[in-house]
Amino acid sequence: MGLYTTDDDPSFQWGVYAKIINPSAIATDIGSGMSNTAHIVSYHDALDPNYYLNGPSYYSDHTGEIPVSNDGTVAAKVCADYSITVHDVEYDDWFLPSNDEALEMNKVTTHWLKTNGLLASQKTA
Repeated sequence: MGLYTTDDDPSFQWGVYAKIINPSAIATDIGSGMSNTAHIVSYHDALDPNYYLNGPSYYSDHTGEIPVSNDGTVAAKVCADYSITVHDVEYDDWFLPSNDEALEMNKVTTHWLKTNGLLASQKTA
C-alpha cells in the first residue's frame, strides 16, 4: 500500500459542473469505479467544443444564482491517462473509486494507520 500526501497535491475538477453524464457514472458498488471513470472520460472526450481546451466556456448555473466556471480539468481523465513504471512494471490502470470502493479504502487505510501508529487528518467512515 502506498500513501501520498503533500502540500503540493494537484487539484482537478470532477468535470463539467451540473451536467448529466451519459452513459451514467452513478454506480456505487465495489467494482464499478473503473467503468464510472471510463464513462466520465468518454462523456468529456465527446464534448464539442473540446472541453479540455475550452473548459471556461462551459458555464452552468446549478443553484439558479451563481454561475460556476469549469476549468477544463477532469479528475477521471487524469487518472485514466496516468501511468508510472516501477522496477520495469508499468501501472496504467488507475481510476476514480466508486463510493463503496472509497469507503472500503478508508477502512483499510484507517486500520493501517492505527496499526502502524501514524496519524492522519482524515475523516473516517
